[in-house]
Amino acid sequence: MSDSTTSTCLGRFLRSLFPGRNPVARTSDRIEAAVLLLAIVVPLLALPIAAALGSDTYARESRAAELEASTRYESTAVLLTDAVLESPTIYAGGRQTVQVRAEWQRPDGSPGTGLVVAEAGLEKGSEVRVWLDESGERVQPPRTQAMAAWNAAAVAITAWLSVTLVCALSWWALHALLDRARRQRWQREWDELDREIHGL
Repeated sequence: MSDSTTSTCLGRFLRSLFPGRNPVARTSDRIEAAVLLLAIVVPLLALPIAAALGSDTYARESRAAELEASTRYESTAVLLTDAVLESPTIYAGGRQTVQVRAEWQRPDGSPGTGLVVAEAGLEKGSEVRVWLDESGERVQPPRTQAMAAWNAAAVAITAWLSVTLVCALSWWALHALLDRARRQRWQREWDELDREIHGL
């Protein structure tokens, strides 16, 4: 696209955004321009709000990750049965895994049993890594700081995109309604002109 074409498009956009005292600008044009301006300004104003929401989310997720890291422990579980593939439950790195009953030792030395995820084909007595809480029950691995950062970024981006989408859809809906009203008005004016011409 040439510089002159870009300049022309930019000029048209600015005139539509700021009709000012343009004598040919209709009331509908001014309303549309005002809503378009809001559709641009509101997402810009929402940026710091979304950033603050992301920051608050990160602080909360980071504290939760620190707590989980200090209260969850990696341990070893021993399979009580063979890991026979009947119906795959999880795909990990392209490998099929199944839930198998296993036994592990709790922090107080007592045995704990339950279902663990193991790679299909492992035999009874095989060892798998599991995460336990302070009571010795199986839990999910603790969240990491990287996960906290990703979650915070996702919240901030989602919030900002939601505001932007609402503004864009609002302007588009108004633009469509005003265009329809303008077309109807033009049609009425053409009909009146046609009647005047044929009435002469």
